[in-house]
Amino acid sequence: MTDIAGTVSAKTIFFWASVIITIVGWVLILFGTPVAVRRMPADFFTNPAYLAPKGRGGRPWPLFIALMALRNLAGVALVILGTVFLQGFIAVMMGLAIMDIPGKAAGVRRIASIPFVWRILSRIRERAALPPLEHP
Repeated sequence: MTDIAGTVSAKTIFFWASVIITIVGWVLILFGTPVAVRRMPADFFTNPAYLAPKGRGGRPWPLFIALMALRNLAGVALVILGTVFLQGFIAVMMGLAIMDIPGKAAGVRRIASIPFVWRILSRIRERAALPPLEHP
């Protein structure tokens, strides 16, 4: 039985893993961001309840902790992917919005209030024939 490590170098594996992660991340940001913006309620940025930390909701502690960890990992992934790719501010804003960290509401509102980000958010909502978001 031949050893795969002997025939494929670590650099090749790392290269192709990086390419696959980049493509998957780019596609997720490209198609996932408009879906998330369309699903936002119109008062997402002005109603403090939407950006408040989520409670346990009657879930058992192990399930709550696992779901919170998954949500925070997804948020970190969006922040990293948004920083690396040119889809930046909106992906970072979405990543912050789903994470449970102090100061996230102020950060999300600050990013959303950047004029070109607000225009993109408004355009996505307009194309979907949804009511405009309330400006933070």
